[in-house]
Amino acid sequence: MLKPRTIGMLEKYDVFTSVKADAEYVNGTFGTVADGVFTAGAGGYVIMQKGKGDTLYTDFTVVADEDIRVADVAKWVGKQLEVSPLHIEGEFTKGDTLIVNATGKLAVGDAVAGNVYFEVEEVINFDGVGALLTIAEEPAV
Repeated sequence: MLKPRTIGMLEKYDVFTSVKADAEYVNGTFGTVADGVFTAGAGGYVIMQKGKGDTLYTDFTVVADEDIRVADVAKWVGKQLEVSPLHIEGEFTKGDTLIVNATGKLAVGDAVAGNVYFEVEEVINFDGVGALLTIAEEPAV
């Protein structure tokens, strides 16, 4: 699961775009968008399909060639996300920097100039050992 920390992040920021999925992915997968197609990997977009009711932010699967909604997380720099352990690989602690890896998940790593990264503000209980993250962007050098 992955969700914005505040409702204002959904109401006040124009972060969403509709694209097609190039393969089957779990909601909350990070990746890139090119020519209207989402591909999982080290990128600044995240699948944020809407469920209904209790499934609003759950980890359901989107299928290949389906129209999906993705968020450009760079537009939320300085804001926070709550992320479940399904979307984080490896161990992490408060203060760690998480980056998007080649599989479209978050992992501890070093920020790269011009890319979005995430600072672990708190380790939280969010469908297991999850994280409250602040979105940041390393300035281009």
